[in-house]
Amino acid sequence: MDDSGYFFHLPVDKKVVISAGHLIHRKGIEDFLEMAKRMPDIIFLWFGGGNNALIPAEIKKAVAEKPENVIFAGFQPSGILRDAYCGADAFAFFSYEETEGIVVLEALSCEIPVIVRDIPVYEGWLTDGEQVRKASNLDSYEQAVRDILYEEPLEKVRRRIRAGRALAEEHSMRATGEKLYQIEQKLL
Repeated sequence: MDDSGYFFHLPVDKKVVISAGHLIHRKGIEDFLEMAKRMPDIIFLWFGGGNNALIPAEIKKAVAEKPENVIFAGFQPSGILRDAYCGADAFAFFSYEETEGIVVLEALSCEIPVIVRDIPVYEGWLTDGEQVRKASNLDSYEQAVRDILYEEPLEKVRRRIRAGRALAEEHSMRATGEKLYQIEQKLL
């Protein structure tokens, strides 16, 4: 993750799944922790946190009792987060509700396999099996992670990564700015 690859002191022989968000139920933190319990052979790395005074007591307790294969990285500068996306083996986003999910676009732009919850906000622009894998419960999240890391042919994963990167580029600030400029030109 840094020049030596050891920013978070991760063993090089372990697979790494990352996620990001505030430590609140809506972001799926409990599911993240349960996945780590189910998959002790994988390191789970969570970025973000939130105001400690606003984190519910049950979430604080769950975080305090985290499995050994979980690392809470907190908020990190964008360069470290980018390097983590690029260096991890998969990004699993457990959120139950989103407006768009900027971290999903960040992960797609960093060319990492992405798993998202199958929720309405992703309908029409994220297609299961095309740019991402979608999961509806812990069993399907676990299956998607295992498929990506161990089962799916590498070319299938790479094809999805390329499609995800192209989609992220369509949603980039530059592309959005160009679309807005074209709209403005039509109105003038």
